[in-house]
Amino acid sequence: MALLFGAFDVEPSHARHGKGLEPRRTLLLFSTKEGYSCSQNNNQGNNMATYIIEINETFNVPRSSVFALFADHNRFGKMLGAPVRRIRNSHQADPNGTGSVRKLGIGPLALKETIVAFEQDTLIEYAITSLSPVRNHLGRIHFGDTSDGQTRVRYTITFDDILPGSGKVLRIALEQGLKRGMRRVPKLA
Repeated sequence: MALLFGAFDVEPSHARHGKGLEPRRTLLLFSTKEGYSCSQNNNQGNNMATYIIEINETFNVPRSSVFALFADHNRFGKMLGAPVRRIRNSHQADPNGTGSVRKLGIGPLALKETIVAFEQDTLIEYAITSLSPVRNHLGRIHFGDTSDGQTRVRYTITFDDILPGSGKVLRIALEQGLKRGMRRVPKLA
């Protein structure tokens, strides 16, 4: 038996860059006996403004070390300079894997993010699964290698604003905070 845990709207990356006419998709997050799973549906009629943050960085650090920094919720918090802790373990071998939940911040303003996809040394996807100032938040961190042996990180966040115009302010703040945090990767990885 699967219970619907949340729904998150995303836009295909090639559509963002004007390379296609594919409609937005809705990722449905299901809680199952085995953990969490996602499925996709087309999304029609969404009038909220969608914001996209895309950061591409390259590090002269092994991919496994960079991935480990982003995957470990506590170390991820140190990288961001924010209080982050794991509050629910994954059912996978790695406690930070699919289904794990991390809490960002303190007190009533803290957010909960659930890891919805986890592929060792390759991919982490997460969604906000608590009350938040945005809707349809999805973070995607992809790890790869460059031709000269460095590690490439592509960090993409998409979300819709709730109040018109609030998304622009949040996008700027998130992007600046993530870029500042990513400068710490070589030292922390």
